[in-house]
Amino acid sequence: MPESALVNSDVSHARFLKRVQELYDKTGYVRFRWKTGDKVTYTQIKAIHLFCKWIAEACNDRGAYMEVNCSVFKKTMSCRWTGDSVKKHIWYPIQKSVFPETDSIKDLRVKEHDLAEIFDPIIAHLGNEGISLSFPNAEDLKREQTRQDRNFTGV
Repeated sequence: MPESALVNSDVSHARFLKRVQELYDKTGYVRFRWKTGDKVTYTQIKAIHLFCKWIAEACNDRGAYMEVNCSVFKKTMSCRWTGDSVKKHIWYPIQKSVFPETDSIKDLRVKEHDLAEIFDPIIAHLGNEGISLSFPNAEDLKREQTRQDRNFTGV
């Protein structure tokens, strides 16, 4: 069974080296895969989620619904987009083509400008469909947080 380790301190480094030595002593063979670099930040993750929500709202407002092949009814059906369906069917496929080593948003090891390699093609395609969006900035995130806080507190 594959194991993984995150080495981000002297303590975790020492544990990793000890585990590697144990495995090597036991089997005589250890293979490694590793990732380095900056992980996507919490703020970037929030911006991606908000962007996907905006896409869903914009598509639904235009009546551009998602087509789903329903095996139960044996036909294709139109469904409203959600932020999650946008992530699954739009964001992730482009992310995977640009950064093949990633499986989720949290796997991204990118700088802010590298995210543009994912969202720029999405924005361009939506623009060709008559939907004008931009990737959320700090002010957009602040407004969204205020809106969520108001909804939570009822104020």
